[in-house]
Amino acid sequence: MSAFNTLPSDEQQQVLNTLRRIREMKADWAASGARRLPGNEPEYVVPVNDSLRVIVYGTEPCDLKVIDFVRHATLVNTFGAIPDAHR
Repeated sequence: MSAFNTLPSDEQQQVLNTLRRIREMKADWAASGARRLPGNEPEYVVPVNDSLRVIVYGTEPCDLKVIDFVRHATLVNTFGAIPDAHR
């Protein structure tokens, strides 16, 4: 997770808190604002804060794997307006 190490320490802590909160939600973890990406793979974009998103893979909260991090503005610039439960 070298991308994680490039984040400022406050955002690293926010990522850890977000993933911890999702794991505690059990089956209702998608209520965290996670949005499933198109396709057959169980990949989700999860809001961490107003600007940062974490992309995770998995169907069970206790078994999520972090794929990458992306800025919300990058998603909007790349794909256009994206509804976001976090905003």
